Amino acid sequence: MGRSKRKASTLVEIEEPKERVLAVGVYTYGDENMQENFEEFKQLCEAANLDVVCEHLQKIQKPKGQYFIGPGRAEALSHITMEQDIDAVLLDCQLSPRQEFNLQELLGVKILDRTALILDIFARNARSKQAKIQVELAQLQYTKTRLKRMWTHLDRYKGGGVGSRGPGELQLETDKRLIGARIKHLEGVAKSILSQTGEQSKLRQDEFKVSLVGYTNAGKSSLLNTITGSDVFVKNQLFATLDTRTRKLGQKLVGKEVLISDTVGFIRRLPHSLVQSFHATLEEAIHADVLLHVVDATTNNLQIQIDSVDTVLSEIGVTNKTIIMVFNKMDMVEDHDSFRAIVSKYDNIALVSAKTGLGIDALLHRLQDEALKQVRENAR
Repeated sequence: MGRSKRKASTLVEIEEPKERVLAVGVYTYGDENMQENFEEFKQLCEAANLDVVCEHLQKIQKPKGQYFIGPGRAEALSHITMEQDIDAVLLDCQLSPRQEFNLQELLGVKILDRTALILDIFARNARSKQAKIQVELAQLQYTKTRLKRMWTHLDRYKGGGVGSRGPGELQLETDKRLIGARIKHLEGVAKSILSQTGEQSKLRQDEFKVSLVGYTNAGKSSLLNTITGSDVFVKNQLFATLDTRTRKLGQKLVGKEVLISDTVGFIRRLPHSLVQSFHATLEEAIHADVLLHVVDATTNNLQIQIDSVDTVLSEIGVTNKTIIMVFNKMDMVEDHDSFRAIVSKYDNIALVSAKTGLGIDALLHRLQDEALKQVRENAR
């Protein structure tokens, strides 16, 4: 008897349904970069796989107590939410627990502020054990102050979705005591990771360590691939990767092996709690011999992005480091006059294109000069 034929099974990748959201940009009068900042906020929404069906740009004199944006404007958002069948409203600001609760009561949908949105993106993209621990710690620290009002109101919203992903979602029905214990445990694990990172750095004294830092989506991963010939994940999306990736340069500099590490990208108004939680990831920058501050030379917010990175570096204690300002995407620069005005402020610069290879050899020569300089200083 012949065997009966089985139908070949086909794996079908089911695309995650996108939530319909209202993106609300909240900025004070006089903010010259309001439109650019709102565009970046919408990119964050895209990174969270959200469907921005409505946009609302709101100017305020100062935050209002009850809703942050004032009762009249909050009522207007309520009408938009009902008319457009919105699943969640996201605001580009930092809400207090009371303001979040009041908006949820009025609008009847999930309310997420800037921090909650970034945490959701981090939960999506965390891959390594270290990154997952850091994400959960940040989520728990954020939600701890919202416990009294948050848990009893989740059941009115459509299940899951933005703001409810990651390890933190397992803690939704725990009390403050259990969350406090979990935070304490994770802080101990994070401290252990920091200690291990420091020990590993000591073992690499005979290597020349280079760390890539910069604004998210500036092209750090692409530059790492171009310099080292590696193939780390690259995606044109904010916070596409969170884990530190270290690759070895194919050539030695002054007799030393060269390790180049790519770190998590920064962003304007990065919540302080996230800086602290991701301290272990950014530890590579602290122990590096040279920092390559990668900048997207084509952005309209060039100086703002540079200052945002400098602020975070200062917060994590990166001081007295040799920093080479690497202006990437030079093949796409159009406004050369504005670009030159900003670049002229910096002495130690490199103009490159990770895409075309422009300036890469000159950058490697610059690294060799820095390695030789440090060898001579250490020999004194």
